Amino acid sequence: MYIESSPYFENCSFTDNTAYQGGAAFISSETSEPQFINCSFNGNSATDTGGAIATLNAAEILIDRCVFDENSATSGGGALAIFYYNQTQKWATISNSLFINNSNTNAPGAAIAASSSNVHIIIEHTTITNNYSSSSNPAVEVSNAHFFNSIIWDNSTANDGWPISGADIQITNSLIENGGMVPGFNYANSLDIDPLFTDPANDDYTLSLASHAIGAGVGSYSHPRNGSTVNIEGLDLADSARVQPANSNPDLGAYERAEAETPYPDSPTNLSAEELHREVRLSWDSVDATDVAYYIIYQAIEPDS
Repeated sequence: MYIESSPYFENCSFTDNTAYQGGAAFISSETSEPQFINCSFNGNSATDTGGAIATLNAAEILIDRCVFDENSATSGGGALAIFYYNQTQKWATISNSLFINNSNTNAPGAAIAASSSNVHIIIEHTTITNNYSSSSNPAVEVSNAHFFNSIIWDNSTANDGWPISGADIQITNSLIENGGMVPGFNYANSLDIDPLFTDPANDDYTLSLASHAIGAGVGSYSHPRNGSTVNIEGLDLADSARVQPANSNPDLGAYERAEAETPYPDSPTNLSAEELHREVRLSWDSVDATDVAYYIIYQAIEPDS
């Protein structure tokens, strides 16, 4: 699909399409402002960039409550590629969306590539997980990017590359695997712990009750474009109210739970084991929660048994 206008797509499915750029949609006009609301992109592919969507100098693009699953590209952006080569700053917004099982081979961005100097991208309440690059390039390659209340977890590369890379990246109240180790971006009030999805083996990326991503979001933020206040509201990917219960902090990722926070205590961190003669010495950093009195150690043959 070749777009040079500003169409509005809602409740649409784009499946098994193939193109050179933008397997399902290629957007090229500087006046285009397409919107994709509650759409699914499954099994699309591109022999170059943007397995599902590729934009080239489009004015603006809005993606809200969309699922990108099993899309692929040979070059950048297994699911989504956004490139602006003109001199005017352009903005893209992705919210309440899920990127899973996408892949690419020869360039950055198994899920998303948006690294042109004039592209600015906001990624809000979006889950990016289980995407794969057959090179050492990251799942997400972005520049001038602002992440809010999002999750990037369990993506993989052939050579253990970074989960995210780019320039001028601001991350606020999000959960990024190994995020603190990645150089070159600000990492404010964010987590690097397992989000404990409900059933990722079966593509259920809702948060389990034990997840500390529940209630870890920020309820409003200053829009990086003009400084206006953006209040978190509306619907999540499952069409449930985004903030539950009312007046609480939102959850991280594409899905919202009904609870304000998890009832489970934080897990200890920096767990290590030292093998000694006929014994093992365990050490960890305890949490400062007042409702944790002590830890009990169990012996098991298999993990979680």
